[in-house]
Amino acid sequence: MNSNPHPSPARGRRKSIWKDGSALLLLLVFLILIFDYTVAIRAPWFGVLSADELGYQGISGLMLTAVHYWHQEGPAQLHFGMLLDPPSVEFENLAERQPSLSYPPGAALTFYVWTKLLRKLPTPAELMRFNLMNHFLISWVLTLTAYTVLRRGGYGRPDGVLLSATTGAFILLMPASLYWHQNVYVFD
Repeated sequence: MNSNPHPSPARGRRKSIWKDGSALLLLLVFLILIFDYTVAIRAPWFGVLSADELGYQGISGLMLTAVHYWHQEGPAQLHFGMLLDPPSVEFENLAERQPSLSYPPGAALTFYVWTKLLRKLPTPAELMRFNLMNHFLISWVLTLTAYTVLRRGGYGRPDGVLLSATTGAFILLMPASLYWHQNVYVFD
């Protein structure tokens, strides 16, 4: 027997977006097509760190260097630090190997795990591939979030699809996103 004579009205009206399978599939296909277009227009800059842009792409260079050393020595051995200098007889300890203090220990952990899982060495192309995957996933999560909010807010499927697709397209097509999400690690 129900001890609460006044059930919550929100419980009966709550809508699950997973029942909207065709709408979600349409959104996913739409995002994949736009993402594919953005990858194509970014292709001339893929896999190469620009000497002209090292102020920003230097962040990617730092991550590549750190992950390379983590592959050689192990991240725990380096206290998950981002070191700029290789192991050498001229350095007595890790502090002398120029640790980057701009990022906390472990900032390169996700990219390190990615390269270990794929059994690949850290390269600019692999880093940019990882960045692009993150860019797509961010756009997908924000699109799903927008769709969920719109559907629960009373919008129908067509309106929810159109408005949330706009969210995903916006994240994928903004000029700053096109540059940063491919070329600079940690922007995500």
